[in-house]
Amino acid sequence: MRLIKAGLEFSFRCAIAVALTSLATTTFAAPNGAAFLCEVKTRGHGGWTPKQIGFRFVENDSQVKVLDAFIQKTKNGPLTTTVSVKVNGDHQFRWVLNLPTTDGTVVSASYNVEFSLASQTGKVTTHIAQFTGGRNGGDMTCAPYRGSAI
Repeated sequence: MRLIKAGLEFSFRCAIAVALTSLATTTFAAPNGAAFLCEVKTRGHGGWTPKQIGFRFVENDSQVKVLDAFIQKTKNGPLTTTVSVKVNGDHQFRWVLNLPTTDGTVVSASYNVEFSLASQTGKVTTHIAQFTGGRNGGDMTCAPYRGSAI
């Protein structure tokens, strides 16, 4: 009796694990090639957070191509970075740029995006390591993007 009970418990646990895995992949996965253009309501000072960010999911959603005004100026086109999916289903990705200041000094700016596919909203956090209180960012409102620039 114990062996059968243990087998049923194991089967039940496996069924739940499979259901949860299926739910996670179907609910939170972005369609490969899906692209979004986001308007950013910025906060902070210095103008380090872009007012628009565009991105496209690529490589079976394990990466995104990202483009904003700063990336365009420094890289002449989109950059590709890795995507992770948080427990709540939000997609998270990061990148770092070396940007010139008005006096010509180059500073390292790191960007972190958290994006909800369900609500098509998110937030971007900007950190400038060389500046005290160098944390900026903004709230993103996104819409599907049908263009080819990203």
